[in-house]
Amino acid sequence: MKTFWVGIFITIFYFMMLLAAIHVFNLTLMSSWNELGDFLSGAFSPVAFLWLVLGYLQQQRELKQNTQALELQASELKNSVDQYREMVQVARDQLSTDREIIEKDSQRLELQYKPDLDIIHANWRMKSGDSTHWEWQFENTGHEARNVTVEFKPDFGTWKKFSWKSMEKIIQLPKQELKKQELPQILIVSIVYESILVKEYKKIITLSLNEDLHYSIQTIT
Repeated sequence: MKTFWVGIFITIFYFMMLLAAIHVFNLTLMSSWNELGDFLSGAFSPVAFLWLVLGYLQQQRELKQNTQALELQASELKNSVDQYREMVQVARDQLSTDREIIEKDSQRLELQYKPDLDIIHANWRMKSGDSTHWEWQFENTGHEARNVTVEFKPDFGTWKKFSWKSMEKIIQLPKQELKKQELPQILIVSIVYESILVKEYKKIITLSLNEDLHYSIQTIT
């Protein structure tokens, strides 16, 4: 705006000086249109050049202002990005903390409601001659177990695979009588069950037959 008023002032001053020069030097009037055109061309050329220069200066000023505005926007954008990164890091830290809390709560609940099944009385109860009578039991020393499956490999007489929907304390297998030659030397018992939190557990017990026809535990995995 300042450049505009400077241009107006110089233009008015220029035409005043032009009129004064015409009056002082007593210049004659133009006698043809060609002379008028030459006069106007010569008179307005400095004004046109003046406004061209002023327009250029104004454009330079506006470009400088635009550049400063863009630099300011870039700085604000950088600050926004830095703040966003800090917010993301805080959110990640909070998420990590929440995950740790959830995992600890999950582990605590898992321990609280974890079943623990094992074999008890895993030997014959009575022996008559070459025959042995078996009455195995499974005991749960933890919380309630669900979807319990017990499987024998190889088959242990009539015992092959048993399933129960729920088990709280003790379950006894059906009684059976086996001869000495029917007893496998190595017996693998697989126990699969779930907690009430629907977490699955699996226990594999390897048993070895002794000379007195008792089974001793070799490994538990």
